[in-house]
Amino acid sequence: MTKKTTIFARFRIPGVHHWPTADETRTHGHLIFPHRHMFHIHAEAQVKHSDRDIEFLELADKMKDFLFNMYGIGELKQLCDFSSMSCEDIAETLAYNFPMCHMVEVSEDGEGGARIVLS
Repeated sequence: MTKKTTIFARFRIPGVHHWPTADETRTHGHLIFPHRHMFHIHAEAQVKHSDRDIEFLELADKMKDFLFNMYGIGELKQLCDFSSMSCEDIAETLAYNFPMCHMVEVSEDGEGGARIVLS
């Protein structure tokens, strides 16, 4: 039997985005306009031992800092402007910039979203 141990980091980050190609005639046509969400992030990384190769609190802090530095708006940078990025785009950006993670999930308000799984 083989054992695989992973750590995970979960956090939320406020942000706005829009879907520029949304069909305005459909029920969810309002998505064409900028709207706010609390984006829920869940990331997982494999570790080799129980003394944590990666501290999950540190991973969450580094991911938050990355997002606020890249997309933060205003003087305090406490809100991210993701422009036309989807949950898939945000998850892919995090997965690319944090290659120790084999899974990154981004959801809108914890209700629906996307998951990137790297093998």
